[in-house]
Amino acid sequence: PEAVRQARVLGLPVKQGRFREAALTGGSYDLLTMWDYIEHVEDPMEDLKEAARALKPGGLLALSTPDAGSWAARLLGRRWLGYCSPREHLTYFTEATLSRMLRAAGLDPILSTHAGKDLYVSRVVTRLRVVSVPLSRLAGAVARALSLERRRVYLNPLDTLLVVARKMAYSVRPPG
Repeated sequence: PEAVRQARVLGLPVKQGRFREAALTGGSYDLLTMWDYIEHVEDPMEDLKEAARALKPGGLLALSTPDAGSWAARLLGRRWLGYCSPREHLTYFTEATLSRMLRAAGLDPILSTHAGKDLYVSRVVTRLRVVSVPLSRLAGAVARALSLERRRVYLNPLDTLLVVARKMAYSVRPPG
């Protein structure tokens, strides 16, 4: 909601909501985003197809989602934060599975990387509980002693995929 508000202040025509409920005009958009969205929907393939339909030829879809193939997911197993929301996260993706789905929807992945986030130190301390309660308590005590709880830090544990895909000009690539 905050990003939408800021975009509207700049005079940009933006919409917010579920893709299938937004009634987006086909072939009309240069850019669509799905930030931390696709893992929450019942039928992600339908939303990807809807995004492809709504994009202009060559238009871009940018999305982020937890990476179930990341080192953190493999190392932490069921304690990984991406798995700690079973009622919220309905589908889990790896870079390979997401790329296959994007191509099947008519989108060509052109960038795949891992994104971090700016978080309050207090949020980082809370998230550490999943990994280790003693570590979380120690980090919390240090943060309180140094008055860092409301300070923001950028963290990138390499477990959130950031993918940009371009709408293919053809559903089947022409010869040559």
